[in-house]
Amino acid sequence: MTDYKYIDFEVGLSRVRKNKQLYLRLLGMFADSPEFQKLEDAIAAGDTDTAAHLVHTIKGMSGNLALTAVFDLTSRLMVQYRQNSVDPALLEEYRQALDETLHQIQELIPCLASKS
Repeated sequence: MTDYKYIDFEVGLSRVRKNKQLYLRLLGMFADSPEFQKLEDAIAAGDTDTAAHLVHTIKGMSGNLALTAVFDLTSRLMVQYRQNSVDPALLEEYRQALDETLHQIQELIPCLASKS
């Protein structure tokens, strides 16, 4: 199995009782989630309440799937939203990690599907 910097595959798979097809489906659902764009829209509109709610949602989804970088960064963003002080650099770091995570999901899904 290829090492993935942004996905803890073994932990994620263990959370679905080693059911690869279910994990694949959940990863695909995460990748297709509208929450990412909704978050960007809320940030652009200055709607911090909605942004905080969406960060919390993304944190939960990424944590359940063992998408470690996104989970860690959204956890940090949640603290900043609670303090009403969000660092733009942290938002950018989240965006980059999300992009990399989504890229790795696109790589992982065909790899796992061919081994099922």
